[in-house]
Amino acid sequence: MTALREAPIVSNSTDGIHSYLFVDKLTDTRSVTTLSRDGAAVHRALMIPTYHQYSPDYLPPNGPTCSEAGGNGALSFLTDKVYSAGGSIGSSSETGSVTGGTTGNRFYLPGKYLQVSDGSTDIKGTAPENILLLDGTEASYNAVKSRLEAINAAGSSSPPTLVSKLFISGSVPEGMDQSELLGLLGSSHNYVQNLYMEPVKEVPTNWYLFTNGNSTLQSINLPQATKIGYNAFNKCTGLTSIDLPKVTEIGNRAFAGCTGLTSINLPQVTKIGYNTLQGCTGLTSIDLSQVTKIGNGTFVNCTSLTNIDLSQATDIGENAFWNCTALTSIDLPQVTDIGVSAFWSCTGLTSIDLPQAIGIGERAFQDCTALASIDLPKVTNIGIGAFVGCGKLASIYLPQVTDIREDAFFGCTGLKSIVLSGTGTENSFALPTCDTTYGLGSQNFSPENLFLTGVTELTDEQITQCRNWGNKTWANIYYNYKGSPSLAEATIEELTNPDNYTKVTDK
Repeated sequence: MTALREAPIVSNSTDGIHSYLFVDKLTDTRSVTTLSRDGAAVHRALMIPTYHQYSPDYLPPNGPTCSEAGGNGALSFLTDKVYSAGGSIGSSSETGSVTGGTTGNRFYLPGKYLQVSDGSTDIKGTAPENILLLDGTEASYNAVKSRLEAINAAGSSSPPTLVSKLFISGSVPEGMDQSELLGLLGSSHNYVQNLYMEPVKEVPTNWYLFTNGNSTLQSINLPQATKIGYNAFNKCTGLTSIDLPKVTEIGNRAFAGCTGLTSINLPQVTKIGYNTLQGCTGLTSIDLSQVTKIGNGTFVNCTSLTNIDLSQATDIGENAFWNCTALTSIDLPQVTDIGVSAFWSCTGLTSIDLPQAIGIGERAFQDCTALASIDLPKVTNIGIGAFVGCGKLASIYLPQVTDIREDAFFGCTGLKSIVLSGTGTENSFALPTCDTTYGLGSQNFSPENLFLTGVTELTDEQITQCRNWGNKTWANIYYNYKGSPSLAEATIEELTNPDNYTKVTDK
């Protein structure tokens, strides 16, 4: 038979299924018996008992009887010839025998069928360490699932010892689709620690095989996978290692709640869904250098995240980095739009580079209490409350801004300098001959010490809580004064186009 690729057994445990393995095919067809039927289900499976290792080129049809295998009444076999763990197996001669070695922990029995009766709860003793599913002509999802569930429930009165490795390699049996392959473990998924699936190319949408609070899965290696569906590994709290070298798309909530993840390398991913890594509180770094759009809520509550590569991203979705408190700086050289609440409560964020950004969403940087400066050379519009509570923000440069909504800088008590070089046209900062302000929302600027350049009209509503305005300098300001009792003096520099201004002061 062909050489079998297998995963090393990590655990020294003797209970529970330790691995599953797919092989391409057997070259010696004499080793394969005729398919047997279990009701309407046609399946081919292989029992690999415990402890002994022997891999013959050819196994004759004779062997121990069913009662000699496993040693417990709950196991039944669809053939009457099986090979037991501790006994002898035939050599190329039917009358000869070869005893399994004492140092190995498994041997291969091609062409045999193993099943556990439905509803069995009295499986005791040591379960087989390996189950090998051979490349067959047909495979039934239900038959395979029920068989593996039952075997893995060795001593089912209490959970079996953790499976150390799930290893699937080679060709998927003809007639078994991807969802059937991924469903092999059934409810036994909670006992798998390390997952390796070579032939899997797509983990389907709404696949809950490893979700709903799984705490034992530690590593994932899917070398051929290109797509991870929604919820695939949601809440796998023990997961610490992910190897997905060819994955290009990750669905919504695929790794949400994986609190054990510390770093992820996803070099080929170009699309990432909503809330994909939400609540990954241990995640410190991630490479998403090919991603062009970050979905809504992708990194919500990733409170340890300090390093992220988003060099190709152009859009940051709503709440994308909400409450990423450890994030101190981020470089987004291609981003043009920042979504609503994208960086809300990133209390460690001190600087951000957004050279191509045009729009800043509502409350995008609200309560970024450490943010000291921001350069937004191409931004044209700033949403409601975009910088509310940014108490350390001392200066901001907005040379292209034409629209600033309500409360944009409310509570920015440290703000001393802001450059607003609007166009002066409708939907910009002002229409100088009107009493209505365009572009600037109400209650925007609240600090006591503020220098404004380029603004053509301000109303008192926009300058709330400014109690000490004495001896301030204003350049090209049209101020529609409605009463500010602490304003002692305002110096108006020479107007560039005085004919356009009908009012300078009114006290």
